[in-house]
Amino acid sequence: MSRHDINLDLFFSNHQERDVQYNARATVADFSVFVKIYADLSQAAANSLPCRLDVAYGDTMFEKIDIFHAPPNAQGNPVLIYLHGGYWRALSRKDSAFMAQSWTRRGVSVVAIEYALAPDASLEQIVGQCRSAIAHIYHHAPDYGINRDRMHIAGSSAGGHLCAMLLTDGWQESHALPGDVIKSASMLSGLFDIRPLCDSHINEWMKLTPQCAASLSPALLKLSVHAPVLLAVGALETQGFQRQTAAFADTLHRAGAQVETLTVEDRHHFDIVLDMNEVGSAVTQAMWRLIAAA
Repeated sequence: MSRHDINLDLFFSNHQERDVQYNARATVADFSVFVKIYADLSQAAANSLPCRLDVAYGDTMFEKIDIFHAPPNAQGNPVLIYLHGGYWRALSRKDSAFMAQSWTRRGVSVVAIEYALAPDASLEQIVGQCRSAIAHIYHHAPDYGINRDRMHIAGSSAGGHLCAMLLTDGWQESHALPGDVIKSASMLSGLFDIRPLCDSHINEWMKLTPQCAASLSPALLKLSVHAPVLLAVGALETQGFQRQTAAFADTLHRAGAQVETLTVEDRHHFDIVLDMNEVGSAVTQAMWRLIAAA
């Protein structure tokens, strides 16, 4: 079976159904409530934690990271690198440190990555920026008190897609990175086969062709099996996002990766990510097991 022929059930029957299944904002009464929570928690982290803000990893105004330091460790701290969602067209690093206070208390530094947004940037450019950010963090890790051998990534929604693209093979060498630069990946409510989006309202700003979507779908690409993976999705999410998670878990299993899947009760697309800030949540506990094991 060709890898480009798998997971066709993700497509649903027609354009209208795909619009329903991949319209996350329509599943909550007011999406802006959650954006404010992300921003408020992130600002609180910037106000209270040792941090280095607006660090450039590239030449454009969007290529910046914010670094939140855990208490210094002689070996360098493990780091949780977060890639935000927003369907590649919304949010920023300033909304993306909502978990920093929780994780730095556990000795894990946090880095929030910003990237250029669609439609001004193509998805290929966005993926390239995220890879450049990983390379910057790796090569400058000693300057930031980070252990470059304990780099962990996490992302939600479109950020889950970007995390998965960091697990594909073939890009690391051009950035002078080892193939196993990523030690674990946690992806919440991710999108892994983005071909269904070509015939949906999302393509109004993504401008994807079927060929481009296939080339940027991690479910269709050769994947690294070095990093163990957590895939989580909310029980209240649409079948579109739940199917994406289940199908990608199967893809990773067949590639030989270590995968844990988690369906979180009473969570939807926008509050499941806030579980990363709750020490006792199932999401945080699963992520901590991956980070501690490294």
